Amino acid sequence: MEAPLIVIVDDIPKNIQLLGQVLKTKGYRVLALTDSKKAVRAIEKNKPTLVLLDIMMPDIDGFEICSILKSKPETADIPVIFLTAKTQTHDIIKGFEIGAVDYVTKPFDDNELLMRVKTQVALQDAIKRAKKANAAKSDFLANISHDIRSPMSGIMNVMDILLKSNLDTYQEEYVNMAKQAGTSLLCLINDLLDLSKIEAQQLELEIVQFDLRELLENISDIYAIEARKKGLEYACIIPSDLQTSVIGDPNRLRQIIINLVNNAIKFTSKGEITIYVRKHSENMLHFAVQDTGKGVASDRLNQLFKPYSQLEASTARKYGGTGLGLSISKQLVELMNGQIEVHSEEGSGSTFCFTAFLPVQKLETKPQTVKDIAKQMNVLVIHPHDKARKAFVNQLKTFHCRCHEARDSIETLTLLRDLNIDQIQCKYLFIDKEIYDEDISCIKDRLEDNPATLSATWVLLKRIGSDRLDTFYDVLTQPVHYSALQYLLNQTLDLPKVEEQPLKSMSRSNKILIVDDEVINRMIAENTVKELGYYTDLAVDCTDALSKLATNDYILVLSDLFMPDMSAIELAKIIRNPESKVKNHDIRIVVISASDLKSDKQLCKDAGINGYMTKPYGKSQLKNMIDTHIDAPSYSSI
Repeated sequence: MEAPLIVIVDDIPKNIQLLGQVLKTKGYRVLALTDSKKAVRAIEKNKPTLVLLDIMMPDIDGFEICSILKSKPETADIPVIFLTAKTQTHDIIKGFEIGAVDYVTKPFDDNELLMRVKTQVALQDAIKRAKKANAAKSDFLANISHDIRSPMSGIMNVMDILLKSNLDTYQEEYVNMAKQAGTSLLCLINDLLDLSKIEAQQLELEIVQFDLRELLENISDIYAIEARKKGLEYACIIPSDLQTSVIGDPNRLRQIIINLVNNAIKFTSKGEITIYVRKHSENMLHFAVQDTGKGVASDRLNQLFKPYSQLEASTARKYGGTGLGLSISKQLVELMNGQIEVHSEEGSGSTFCFTAFLPVQKLETKPQTVKDIAKQMNVLVIHPHDKARKAFVNQLKTFHCRCHEARDSIETLTLLRDLNIDQIQCKYLFIDKEIYDEDISCIKDRLEDNPATLSATWVLLKRIGSDRLDTFYDVLTQPVHYSALQYLLNQTLDLPKVEEQPLKSMSRSNKILIVDDEVINRMIAENTVKELGYYTDLAVDCTDALSKLATNDYILVLSDLFMPDMSAIELAKIIRNPESKVKNHDIRIVVISASDLKSDKQLCKDAGINGYMTKPYGKSQLKNMIDTHIDAPSYSSI
């Protein structure tokens, strides 16, 4: 093993000679420099273990040299010990502020100097070993997570296929239980994989256009049900004037919000869960997840975002979890150029807030829509829960409706009197089923006969699983989707229907080549692609794929990343080679892999692969990926 290299920078040769002799007697290699201008270049080139730096230099003093070294990524971690005759406190403090790790005063004592050098050399060795061990741990986690995630993807997708088959009640229940257990395991695997990627700086964000409102609605579909199981109210409040077509990473944003909402439900036994979103500043959005749960003591708040941290051992036993979620969320938020914080008081609930860089995507101006027709239209909303009512009213306001609100029958009758005085007639009457059953049904006749609501269209706001009522013209399920509300307004306002795009016809020219060495993965991909309206051809490895590509026409190649004979990266390089025997060198290639490492994605991009999707994937994800690349005019990489 090579001895540690120590660089001495001092303009006095006698000092260098003395220092060099002392260090060489202990087996250190020494590089001596008297020219301060050449010192930085020499240190950059040789990457020493330690620098001994005189402060008083003729051209550039030691403080400036140290500042330059600390400003450069390649030398920032090299420790610097100042050699100085200055003993004033402010000089010593200045040295530490610049980035020095220690100082030795002149004239120096040999033993003192050697002990200080030995300490720093040992510390550097320990740091290197720790980094190596951490890298090995990250590689292990990435590899083991990949190896588990790939078969788990098959298991999850097979259960989805089973659920579409003719199962009896008990069989369906068992499959759903297995799927729920698989989902929990997959979440744990994903957390471990994400942590290893973050620590290895391998995690990168997607930059795509997506609809924030749709993302939040999809989250609410799942977690509103979970909240109701515990008797909790749930609301997602989006300002009516917020532009929701944004650019960013929808999957990572979803991961952050789901983690916060899941925790909120987990630690709340009564009350409500509320998601808020608003504009924070130009291109920045502010999100908040508020609960009325047990809260967190102020002296424990700083533990929340540490990995593997649970506030109490009993928390893990009672609620489960690894303590990774908030740590990963914090680092994802920081990747989005945002910040995350928590406001909590023990016994009074918690609010987790974060900001994220999500630039607004400007949309083209559309022809006249329901928003123009519904402008200034009066509607009456009767709902007992303030936040759920506000969330729905904000949706109505996106259509420029004039909303009138009431909590119960007393407020409703008062409001009707005011509406009559102003001679206001409501086009719609939206009533929450819970308050209708308990209270509003007793004034049903008065609502039907009142001038303000005489000609109103009655719409019931119900929760999943509850029955609809014959009294009402239509029903909206809460949390209400924007598209469902828009459809209702379109239908009742007699607007022309928007023609739906037909499914792609099963033409023989719509053939996709699926390449995977695992039978179960080929079966799942084949079933999903066929459901999307395409024919398929199957290849068991890359050699088989090249043979098929030489004799058949395909519109797309869907390939696993790693296979026994060669990788999809090597396959892509052969396809792109004009001298290879494939018929179409510009065919678009999409890789589907259990690996989500940035390095793998970059290798795919460099090889000319057009798209990259991680397992497990859903039908909608595959559809979006196929649609993106089928419609693309020419070959371009990820």
